[in-house]
This record gives sequence, structure tokens and C-alpha cells, in this order.
Amino acid sequence: MLALLDGLMALAAGRDNHGFARFNDALRLSRSARSDRLVTWISLFAGRALAREQQYEQAYLTFKEGLFMAKRLNLVLLKGYFWYEMGLLELAISAGDLDRAAQHLAAAEATARKHGLKEILALVSTALARTETKLGLFADAQAHLKAGIEMLTSALTAVNGTPDDGTLLAIELKAAREAQHRLESILSQAHTAVPQGFFGLLGRSATIQEVFHAITALTPKERWICIEGPQGSGKTATARAMHRHFRAPEERLRWAQCLDLNSSAGAELLAALAGDVADTLVLEEISNLSLEAQQTLCRALPAAVGRIIITTCYAMEELFDTGVLDRGLFPEKMPVLRIPPLSARTEDIDLLATHFLRARKPDNFAGTIRLSGEARTVLQEYVWPRNVQELCEFCTAAYTHIRAGMEIPAQLARLLLAPTKSVPAN
Repeated sequence: MLALLDGLMALAAGRDNHGFARFNDALRLSRSARSDRLVTWISLFAGRALAREQQYEQAYLTFKEGLFMAKRLNLVLLKGYFWYEMGLLELAISAGDLDRAAQHLAAAEATARKHGLKEILALVSTALARTETKLGLFADAQAHLKAGIEMLTSALTAVNGTPDDGTLLAIELKAAREAQHRLESILSQAHTAVPQGFFGLLGRSATIQEVFHAITALTPKERWICIEGPQGSGKTATARAMHRHFRAPEERLRWAQCLDLNSSAGAELLAALAGDVADTLVLEEISNLSLEAQQTLCRALPAAVGRIIITTCYAMEELFDTGVLDRGLFPEKMPVLRIPPLSARTEDIDLLATHFLRARKPDNFAGTIRLSGEARTVLQEYVWPRNVQELCEFCTAAYTHIRAGMEIPAQLARLLLAPTKSVPAN
């Protein structure tokens, strides 16, 4: 008990003085007292103090320990804060590992939305915007900044605070407004600032920009939407981008493989798909759905979910004309988005490869690898029969055959793109 009281006193002293030494004492004493809740709270303040002193690795480990404890004790508020702090750390450690930062911040956002933690949601929105701006995802950043500024202003008003009172909310609000001005400046130069991404989709080519514009043109009134595109072109990512465009929570997005709905368990699966008017249901590869299942599904689902997105590797008109799909069961006017093959957007290959080399890096791989100039030429000239999916697999496989800090040579690029040849691991 004495150790626990000493821990509380150290916590108070550390928070007042912003000194890590007292937090360290508090951690040590509360551990010896076996007070898990106190350890969890102190981990948050100790990690922040370490981050201020730029001891990023130790701060990250401290937050990680706190997150583990918060999960075990089901301390929802602290879980949100730990995800948020870990995301900010990734942002500070390396302009670097932005994808990992975005993952942590997205986890914080999901926790905050699920449990109504408005203050964390406000902080996370602006932090996500900073990450997305660095990634070139300007549309995403704009949306998060706007939402974050509104929530921060509302939160400050609720506690009778002011934009200049020095609190965390006020500091974050000031930073968010500055970020908004910078982003507006970037976007005002429309002739040079072509957005590189849109709600998780990446690309600067004219063909993928058309897809971005088509999603922007969709309205919440659209109940049925179709996505056409060859295998591996990014139909799943496009469906997710649509869902985000409508500002719907991630947990409201659900998926179903149409082939599974033809099985003996199809009726049970169909019943399980019935949800809420706020839900978005993605039916993948609609051409795999039998005519019998089409009748059941198309009559039952519209009343059971809010929006239905169907995907297909074929043209919808072709599926109607050949009788694969019953035209009478689908809306007469249904927006159709066509995703181009990767061979039609070769100027996006370098951007996508850079993204996948970051995103697919194994956890136990120290450092990074990159494409050589000759390897870039190889990728530009390749036909990509499986499109973006194949490029992602290429980047994943590269880590097996090359050491950290090295460039992927043209010879290795050719070997990895030739599935009939075996490539020896490095």
C-alpha cells in the first residue's frame, strides 16, 4: 500500500514537472505494488515524457506495454489514447513509416468511434490528416482536418476553454488550422498538385483520376453501385474508398463472396447479411451468383442494408446479354465505375511500388529496400496480367531475396516476374 501511495505521489509530481525521472519512479513503485491500473495510466504519461526527450524507441515500448495492459483491463479510453500516441510516434520517428502511423491512428479512430470518445476522435482526425498529407492523400487529409477542427472547437467549448489556453485541445486546434492553411496552399496550385491518393486508392494517372472523380460524383442516394475491372485491379480497394467517401464507419462495411451464396448454406449466409440501413454490403464477383440465388438476394437485400456495391471482372452489359445475370432483378440506372488495368496506368507503377515496399515490409526486417532505375524500367515494360495485386506480391517477395539498404536490381525484378523460374533466397 505504501508503494502504491508513493507511486501516486510520483505520478502527480511527474505530471506537474514534465520530468521523466518521477514517472520512472512511479512505474517502478506501482509495479512493485502490482497495481495494474496505475501502471497503465503512468505508462501513458511516461511515454509522453520520453517522446518529448526524443527517446522514441523507449517511448514506443512504454506505450506498447500500456496498450497491452489497457486491453487486458478493458480500459477503453486508455486504449484510444495509446493507439493515438503510437501513431504520433511513428510520425515523429521517420517521415518514414507513414503507413504504420496511419494504421495506429486508424485503430485509435475505430476505438474512439465505437465507444464515443469524442476528444480522442478529434485528436486522431488531425493526426491522420498530417499523415495523409505526407502520403499525398490530400482528399483524405482535407476531410479529416475539417472534421477534426469542428470536433476540437466543440470540445473546447464544452469545457469552457479558449484556443489560446495552452491545453492539449487548444494546441492541437491551432496546429490543425495551420495544417489546413498549408493544405489549401498546396491544392490551390492545381496544375502541379495532382492528388496522389483518394481514400486509400493511389495514383496520379489520368485514368485513375477519373475513378477518383467518379467516386466523388456519387451521392448518398445511390443504393446500388457496380465496380467493373480485371482481376487484381483494385476493385476491393475501390469499394472501401466509396464507403469512406460516404463518411460511414468502417464496421458498417461488410463483404460476401457471391460463390459462397450458391452453396447449401447460402440461405443462412444470406440471412446473416441482413443488417442495418447504415450498412454497406459488397458482393464480390456477381457473375458467380446463380440465377436462383440472384432472385433471392436481389429481392431480399435492398430492404436489409443501406447500400449494395457489386464487383465483377466482366462488363455488366455482357453479363446481361449472355444471360449470366437477370437484367430485370437489378436497377435500370446503376452507376458503373470501371477500374483500369495496371498496364493502362504505367505512370502509377513507381508510386504503387514505393507504397507496397513500405506496407509489406516484414516486422523483423531492419531498414528498407528500394527499386533501382533499371528495375523501374523492367516494371514499366511488364504487362501485369494480374495487375496491382501482382505488383503487391512482387514487392512482398523482394524482401526474401535482398538485404536492407540495397536496391532491387533489374535481374532480380525479371526473375520475380517470371513465375516459372525459381529464385534463390538471399
